[in-house]
Amino acid sequence: LPKKKEIIKKLPEKKVIPIKKPDLKLEQKTTIKKTQKKIDSPKKNIENSVNLKKKQTIQNIQDKQILINKEMASFLNLISSGINMVAAKSYPKQSIRRGEQGTINVLITLDKGGKMINMDFLNKRPKRLHDATEKILKDYKFPAPPKILMDKSNLLKIKIPVNFILR
Repeated sequence: LPKKKEIIKKLPEKKVIPIKKPDLKLEQKTTIKKTQKKIDSPKKNIENSVNLKKKQTIQNIQDKQILINKEMASFLNLISSGINMVAAKSYPKQSIRRGEQGTINVLITLDKGGKMINMDFLNKRPKRLHDATEKILKDYKFPAPPKILMDKSNLLKIKIPVNFILR
């Protein structure tokens, strides 16, 4: 009789491949992630649309501000050039003899028709130039300001420099 060791040696060796059991925890995790993605998707869409609306609103505000700035620059240029042309022609003679020069800054309030409601001087020296500026502004016919520049009470406050320069 052959010995046990010899019998074992004669048997062909078989490779044993273990059967893997499915990992239930991993399957549960992936299922949970998939359902979360489905749940998160509408939230993200809402967030994206809200962010898009915010960006559009900001862009609209910026566009409106650019338009207001352009209108204001155009309106101030029109008024300032007109007033300064009149100021050059009506330079007080005694100020010319004394060599007085300067810029008189005025804060003007206009209504929607261009009528001057109020005039506040930010500087009043030299006195003759101040008086000349006051006379010029009282006689000046202001154009109607653009509606976009008007505040809630349909008034527009602007600061105008009136230059008196000897040449």
